[in-house]
Amino acid sequence: MTVYRTVLLDYRTSNGYGDLVAEGSKTVDQALRLLEELRVGGPGNVADLARRMGVSRSAAGRLLTSLERYRFARRTDTGFDLGYGLLQFSEELGSGLREAATRPLRRLAEEFGETAALAVRDGIHAVAIAQIVPADRVVSIQYRPGTRHLLSVGAHGLAMLADVSLPIEAVDEALVPRLAEAARIGYAVSRDELEPGVTGVAAPIALQNSPPLAAIGIVAPTSRFPEISSVASAVIDAANQVNQAIVGAHVPVSG
Repeated sequence: MTVYRTVLLDYRTSNGYGDLVAEGSKTVDQALRLLEELRVGGPGNVADLARRMGVSRSAAGRLLTSLERYRFARRTDTGFDLGYGLLQFSEELGSGLREAATRPLRRLAEEFGETAALAVRDGIHAVAIAQIVPADRVVSIQYRPGTRHLLSVGAHGLAMLADVSLPIEAVDEALVPRLAEAARIGYAVSRDELEPGVTGVAAPIALQNSPPLAAIGIVAPTSRFPEISSVASAVIDAANQVNQAIVGAHVPVSG
């Protein structure tokens, strides 16, 4: 079998198979870059998107045609924009985790009359995937699904970062004491980090012997934020409830 694999690899290399794989990878990379360009830079026509990506118009056109076929891109009056097919992926990703967190989120929102939110870890970022906002507040904080920020800011990000074993040099030195304290007490607090006048308290959700996969907490205007200790106790309980629901139901958490 080893000889066969060696001969097969030599055959693929000598017949340009490796070049085809490399070219295919390049095309996938460009398609993903194009989606990111539409997300960050906004819609554009073929010429504009080609210029923004640094590729030829024909290359941009072929990529857009393929993305449109799978509804990842769509035509608009001004050119192309992100397609609605992406929503299906968004809905599926983390659906099990959202389902497990629905009741704990609702309890938090009802108990404190403030926005309860769930975020997941995506590399060095925290990404909001669910929130419950009380309907009876004239002013409320929105932590909308899709909101993305560094783990090093905001209660949800800090709660997840605090429970991850990282070398000191991998974290801003000024954060080390805060992360150590958050790991010790089981929750993180942020004030005026994501937005001026906003306070958050969040606790990590982690399966046994695994880094935190998410965080659940409360975000509210600083001027009326409830007593920190009572919120902390509630979000820790909520995190435990989500954890138990995931383990008990064998919920898939990665979508």
